[in-house]
Amino acid sequence: MHKMFNFQPFPGLSNPHLQTIFGAMANWNRNPLSEREFVTLPDGDKLSIVITTPQHWKPHDTTVIMIHGLCGSHSSPYLVRMTNKLESDNIRSVRVNLRGSGYGQGLATKTYHGGISDDLYHVLKKIKETTPDSPITIIGFSLSGNILLKLAGEMGSEFHHYVEKIIAVCPSIDLEDSAYQLQKKENKLYHRSFLDRIVKSVEKRENPYAYTPETSLSSCKSLIDFDNLFTAPAWGFRDALDYYRKCSSRALIPEIAVRCHLLFADDDPIINSELIKPLVLPSHIDLLITENGGHMGYLGHPKNGDFYWMDTLLLHWIQN
Repeated sequence: MHKMFNFQPFPGLSNPHLQTIFGAMANWNRNPLSEREFVTLPDGDKLSIVITTPQHWKPHDTTVIMIHGLCGSHSSPYLVRMTNKLESDNIRSVRVNLRGSGYGQGLATKTYHGGISDDLYHVLKKIKETTPDSPITIIGFSLSGNILLKLAGEMGSEFHHYVEKIIAVCPSIDLEDSAYQLQKKENKLYHRSFLDRIVKSVEKRENPYAYTPETSLSSCKSLIDFDNLFTAPAWGFRDALDYYRKCSSRALIPEIAVRCHLLFADDDPIINSELIKPLVLPSHIDLLITENGGHMGYLGHPKNGDFYWMDTLLLHWIQN
């Protein structure tokens, strides 16, 4: 059973593409004082985490781990906004840069992908070992929402030893479907932007990745092409379809054993909310689907409080 909520968009921003674009671009927040740390992964690669600890935070207070979406980093506007708000509420935040992102550029011989749940586990393990008494909430946005849900489903009841609750915002629970959604004509802007940035991040890198494709990635016309040429062979998948099917979280969501909040929008141009609706979910998984909001936009009507409605909802879920 899912719940519908009458989210009211900001006047003039009801179009899902405007919600998506303005939600991704708008950022008037300062990047808070933080510490950089690095997590060494079993294969020798490293990734970067950025920790913001409020002045009065104690080791038994809450920690929120947040992971960016495709082509994002610790400096993505939604992560910076949330970090500032969490700091004001005396909540420590850990912003995770997936392999090769943010301060971790040049420290990994492999790129991240949409199902790299083991990396998230090793970040979580490090945080739990250093501050074992801090209750942990994890938030995954878009692609990392899938990574988070996949990890939670894989670990089942064992996840309770590490995490109090998890939140997934507009998660790409079916990677194949998301790849085809991006190829729709109306999504050309997003598709081109993602593809250009991903190809450049691989081809312009000073230190080459462990896997070098035989064909130039500049020949890729779609993210599916990129995943066929690079992601799949670099990580041992047969092809892009094999990667998508083995790394999508949709079938694992009912296996999640910790408290879980899921947020989708019916008008999301990238994520098809219809895919989550048929699932039979346990009572500790809260599924909220709004009519509007775009992809991680949720720029709200001023009479309802915070312009960033998504942030307000996330803070409510974290604190309750």
